[in-house]
Amino acid sequence: MLIFLSVLGGVANALTLEETVARAAEVSPSAVIAELEWRQARLDAAEKWSGMTITPEITVERSWVASTVVEDGALKARVGLLDVPAWFGALDASSEARAARWGATATALDAQYAAALLYFEIVAADGAVQSARLTAEEAQRTLTAARARATAGLDDELMAQTAEVHALETAAELARAEADRRNARARLSRALEQDIGEIASAALPALPGETSASPWLDAYDARAASARYEELGAWSELLPSAELQADAKLGGDDWRVTLQGRWTIDGVGPFLRARRAALEKQAVAVARDGLQRDLDLGIATAVEDAQASALVAQAARARVALAEKALGVGQARLSVGLIDTLDLLQLQRDVRKAREDVVEAGLAEAVAVLEARRVAGVAW
Repeated sequence: MLIFLSVLGGVANALTLEETVARAAEVSPSAVIAELEWRQARLDAAEKWSGMTITPEITVERSWVASTVVEDGALKARVGLLDVPAWFGALDASSEARAARWGATATALDAQYAAALLYFEIVAADGAVQSARLTAEEAQRTLTAARARATAGLDDELMAQTAEVHALETAAELARAEADRRNARARLSRALEQDIGEIASAALPALPGETSASPWLDAYDARAASARYEELGAWSELLPSAELQADAKLGGDDWRVTLQGRWTIDGVGPFLRARRAALEKQAVAVARDGLQRDLDLGIATAVEDAQASALVAQAARARVALAEKALGVGQARLSVGLIDTLDLLQLQRDVRKAREDVVEAGLAEAVAVLEARRVAGVAW
């Protein structure tokens, strides 16, 4: 669990991490567009397959010849018996639809992890505000003590002025931390397209394994299958085709069944299209291999960063405890004149730096863990 998560208490109706990622998948423009493209690809594939079914045709005619009315109607149905390119074309369209589906899944997953990162940025910003507020309050108490000592003649005026400058610095840092928190909340609000209230505490997810199962890889596999079907379809254009057709007069007994075969060669067109598809297949394979390597590297580096950040946060927590204890001792010594105000201000700076390191290391760990899970394709 992140160190800075302790700054948040349980709040009723607070926005949770699960609600954040679910909402992001619903409203992210890129995720919505990717899903619409998937639906379009499904319709395209369905149209390809439907074109290979029986095609009925009904014609009704009414003619006037002199004083005679002639009515005629016919029913015609066709179905392809041997149309190999059409089959490969339909398989190609189905593979494109699968690629679009995996692309939509991957895009939604990326949107969810982006929103989760914004969520933890707010958690870190809350921790930074609390740290800055504690530091500012300590600086004010030191300023009060320094002024009292200067008035009593125990310290010179320079000590009091130094404490005053330190108090101004901590107040400015508090204002900066509050502005950063407002900006972080605004970014998450924009990503979710809704106003956000309180943020609930959330445990940082576990690191993934070393194997990547990103849906982007599945999308590339589907594209490779599409290119393979396109290549086979181009070669199949060299094969003959056959069609079965049935005709019948409406209202009559006449009917006819025709089996028609064709064999046409579109010059060098099939060879060129097959070559182009083969090159596309090779390009997809190279891209997929490169993505796999990038994802494996991303997981390895993110895991290393997360583990290192966890150790840094642990060390920072130890420094906070030690610095706060030293600050308490320094305040006691200042009251009896064993140290001066400058020494106490340095102790306060040490506490402030340690607190800041805890928050920064916690956020760095969250960034690394979320990135490792994203490239590994871990679903929410």
